[in-house]
Amino acid sequence: MRKTMLNLKVISKLPLPKRTKLSWQRSLLERSFSKDIEEAQRSSDYKLADRLRADQHFELRMHDEEEDSYLTKRLLTKARRCRVPVPSRYDQDGSDTGYFYEGKNTGGWYLTRLGIEVVRESIRKEQMARAEARAHWIPWLTALSGGIGVLTGLVAVLKQ
Repeated sequence: MRKTMLNLKVISKLPLPKRTKLSWQRSLLERSFSKDIEEAQRSSDYKLADRLRADQHFELRMHDEEEDSYLTKRLLTKARRCRVPVPSRYDQDGSDTGYFYEGKNTGGWYLTRLGIEVVRESIRKEQMARAEARAHWIPWLTALSGGIGVLTGLVAVLKQ
């Protein structure tokens, strides 16, 4: 287990995208705990196996929160950049909206699946609206570049 924690630290220092690091760390955690649990069961040490399962559950929950933190930060940054509204944590009456949940281990606030859907949909709509606003310029730019080509050809013919 100590070796696993060292490998997790090594992975976190690698110059890789955060998504890749998180994926590798999850795989390492799952493989390491599975191997340790199998060894404990083979040696008939069921108390150790149960403790390892509980440790695995805790570590994977912590890792889930880290992944949720990464995804929440990415989506909220993109939403702010697109200037779309971000759902709030609470309604006007102070009740939970269901778009965020509070992490049990870290205490941070992360988007739920519903919150992720709402933010992604609003980002998509904004990006589509921006693309449509730019799209009406395409025929004009095409005509302009064609006109420049015609003028260039005309100047070349007249120079000869």
